[in-house]
Amino acid sequence: MEVKVSELRELGLKALQKYGHPKEDAEIILNVLMCAQLRGNNQGLVKLIGNGYKRHASAKTPTLIKETKLSALIKD
Repeated sequence: MEVKVSELRELGLKALQKYGHPKEDAEIILNVLMCAQLRGNNQGLVKLIGNGYKRHASAKTPTLIKETKLSALIKD
């Protein structure tokens, strides 16, 4: 089955938001899944079907404490 990348991206974003991820977080998750998918690892996006990647009930927005070109200190 062939699916346009734009359609796959749109469906993936909708699915992640459906599972409770804010749009900004969903876009980050989707970018990682799309990268893997386009390189032949077809397990990430397929897992959005069914139970999907639900946001954990106690998940918080992380706080960026310090950032350099090579690293970031993040507090949850």
